[in-house]
Amino acid sequence: MIEEFKNRLEKEKEELLNEIQKIAIKTGNDFEAKETTTNTDDVSDVVDQADEFENFNNNEAILKELEKRLDRVDEALVRITTGVYGKCIECGGEIENSRLLANPAAKRCKKHMKN
Repeated sequence: MIEEFKNRLEKEKEELLNEIQKIAIKTGNDFEAKETTTNTDDVSDVVDQADEFENFNNNEAILKELEKRLDRVDEALVRITTGVYGKCIECGGEIENSRLLANPAAKRCKKHMKN
C-alpha cells in the first residue's frame, strides 16, 4: 500500500512542478514568480502596467500555494524513505487509511488534523 501512496505522491510532485514552471522560474533552491509582459513596446500605457502588476501578484499568490503543497509532498516522500510514513506526527498513531487516500501527504491522524 505504501508503494501506491509513493507513486501518487511522485505523480502529484511532477504535476506541481509542471504548474510551477508555468508561472515561475527556478532561482537556486527556490522559485520566483515570472514577470508577465503583455506589451513588447518600450512605452506601455498605465492599463498595461496595471495588468502586468496584477498578473505578477496573482502568480506570486498561486506560487506560494503550489510551493506549500510541494513541500508537504516532499515531506511525505521523506517519511516514506525513513519508514515513518502513515504515522501521526502528534501522537505516533496510525493515520487512517481513508485520510491517506484523500490526502497522501497527510502527517496527522483525524484526531490531530489541523485546518
